[in-house]
Amino acid sequence: MTGMNWMGIWNERTTYRRGDVVYYQYDGFTYVCAIEQANRYFPNDTRSGFELMAGFVPTISVIDGGRY
Repeated sequence: MTGMNWMGIWNERTTYRRGDVVYYQYDGFTYVCAIEQANRYFPNDTRSGFELMAGFVPTISVIDGGRY
């Protein structure tokens, strides 16, 4: 992945590029765009092209299906 670019709060009208980082205010997590373009799905949707980057909750391991 190339460098990261802070884009602020996720906006459904914005087209995001690989490396763009957004905060999704409805779940309190930060996501990074992992595909060439993303603009159709919420960042917490598995089809969105975003990957969970950071969050502060005791049960973060259950969010993305992985072990942290």
